[in-house]
Amino acid sequence: MKFVSLMLLVFIFHGCKDDGNEHPPGEMPEESAHEEAGPDMQEESAETALEDTAAERFDSVLEEYLALTDALVASDTERAASNSELFYDAVQSFQQTDIDASLRADVGILNMTLLEMSDIITGSTDIEEQRGAYETLSETMIAMVQRLGHQRDTLYHQRCPMVNDGDGDWLSTKEEIRNPYHGDRMMNCGSTVQQL
Repeated sequence: MKFVSLMLLVFIFHGCKDDGNEHPPGEMPEESAHEEAGPDMQEESAETALEDTAAERFDSVLEEYLALTDALVASDTERAASNSELFYDAVQSFQQTDIDASLRADVGILNMTLLEMSDIITGSTDIEEQRGAYETLSETMIAMVQRLGHQRDTLYHQRCPMVNDGDGDWLSTKEEIRNPYHGDRMMNCGSTVQQL
């Protein structure tokens, strides 16, 4: 878990690296000094992060992730394992696409995490073990969506306060909370963190 968190930090900071322009310490480049990060800026970068083929394949990864989420909401270990296998295949297909060189290394590392967690879910019949791997898988998917964008109308980044000291996150296409970490034990436990 610490390794994945470290890799997510590397991914996030790498995306924020200096573009090679020299600026005095504490000063921002003139063209961005008065801009505030907001939904419009995120949407703009999301639309241009991937070429068409890569964007379509990443959308397939997201589709399989959402199906896996639904299986965990239903506490269905067999369906979760089956959906996780489809998710694994979608990630492998996405890996075969040609993506921008500036994203390739970071995305490659995150894809490895997705594949590793998917293997755990596929190979398990224990719902809690599946959900534990799903937690790391979800953190990774959220980081990827924030960096690469998505082709859906709306995605919701949601969080369960009862998981991982309040950081049990997942993505959903519905604003209504349907908790994959607790299923019918606490179906509506959680809140929406942000709309992506």
